[in-house]
Amino acid sequence: MAGRGFIDFVRPYFLVIPSCVIYTAFFTWGLIEIFSLDGAHYRVIYGVIFVVLMVIGVGYYVPMLRYTARGGKIDHKKRSNILAFYLGTIVSAAFFTAVVMVWLEDFVVLEGWGFRIVSGVVFMTFAVSHLVYFRRIRQGG
Repeated sequence: MAGRGFIDFVRPYFLVIPSCVIYTAFFTWGLIEIFSLDGAHYRVIYGVIFVVLMVIGVGYYVPMLRYTARGGKIDHKKRSNILAFYLGTIVSAAFFTAVVMVWLEDFVVLEGWGFRIVSGVVFMTFAVSHLVYFRRIRQGG
């Protein structure tokens, strides 16, 4: 019985840690595509992003996984974590911006401020469309 309790305690961390590593890799890959990061700057940015995602994962996601593993039902109207929602929006918009910018480099040569402006427009397009889409879902439309 003690082994079962230990497994139930550790299982959420085996889900959160790899997902934080994957999200951190995607996010830093997107940042590298937009900005040139190398060496110490890359390691610092990677570490900060990983720590932020781990704090959010351990503080929000692990308790939710434990609660649902014990048979609890989550009322999404009462439990709405706005921080996790906005972080997800930023991470997904950054990832898709990097993908679009890599694809766009095959057709258009962008350098300097032109690259930054187009990246910003693409990022804002993805972020705003994500926010509008989930607002419509939440309103039932």
